Amino acid sequence: MKAVSVGGGLEPVIQTMWKDRLSFSDLEGEAAEKFVSRIEGLSSLGCGLLRFAVPDLEAAEILGKLASMVSMPLVADIHFDY
Repeated sequence: MKAVSVGGGLEPVIQTMWKDRLSFSDLEGEAAEKFVSRIEGLSSLGCGLLRFAVPDLEAAEILGKLASMVSMPLVADIHFDY
């Protein structure tokens, strides 16, 4: 995973929010290749940080698995009792 530095006069990091809900089926087989390809496409457009809504523990577990599959830094926006 790439490191992201922010603040202190550095250039702003382009980021976006993932719209679709995460599911374990997104990370299996051919679906995983398409999912990772979509993220790599964002990176090629200059996105340096990708945020995900994480409404529950299952979504957190999915995001953890996804993080091991991509090089772009992922951020969890936690929406449940931490």
